[in-house]
Amino acid sequence: MAVAAFAAPARCGYPPAQDKYVNDYAGVMTPGDKASVETMLKELEKGTGIQASVLTIGSVSQYTNGAVSIETFAKELFNSWGIGNKKTDNGVLILVAVKDRACRIQLGSGYPGRYDETMREVVAASMLPYFKNAEYSRGIFEGTRAVIEKITVKVSWFEAYKWHLLAGVLLVFFVFAGISARRSGRTGWGWVCFAAAGALAIFLFEMLSKGKSSDGFGGGKSSGGGATGNW
Repeated sequence: MAVAAFAAPARCGYPPAQDKYVNDYAGVMTPGDKASVETMLKELEKGTGIQASVLTIGSVSQYTNGAVSIETFAKELFNSWGIGNKKTDNGVLILVAVKDRACRIQLGSGYPGRYDETMREVVAASMLPYFKNAEYSRGIFEGTRAVIEKITVKVSWFEAYKWHLLAGVLLVFFVFAGISARRSGRTGWGWVCFAAAGALAIFLFEMLSKGKSSDGFGGGKSSGGGATGNW
């Protein structure tokens, strides 16, 4: 069951997640880039079940007492929001602290250690070159796109839709079974088959429309993996 992540502010004074995918508290994203990033993250979750969220803030010190590193801040905020699936810990947080001139890609505990180096490459190649020129919106867009490319694995069309295909085959089977039963005079079994076909049709429609997305964060955790960049 998904965790309702939007109902209350994050603990320890951290900012609440007003939006599941993009929270631009620093106000640095253009409307176009923000919409594009939201679309990418929605499609990511719908297609793979991976939850990723972008957060921009002015400074870490706005939300903490004393000196707290961006690594600690990102980890604790990630766990407070519960980004990612609780069983797989596959969440991702992309954090940009503009006044601190620092960014952090925080990974869920389900990612192997080798992904830390991969995320360092993403930060260096896709984010910092833009941030150094104060092109924060472009850097967030390019960084998000690069993160998605690195954490997703392309699968065949059959692998992606095998359960949809199975449901479709069963739907056709029950429709023809119902027709056959009614023609042979077994109207009771015919209605049973039609009812099963109707249930499968509803199930198939929900799978196609919703994919693997959920209404809130799934309670995922981070143990500290990821990468940081400064400019």
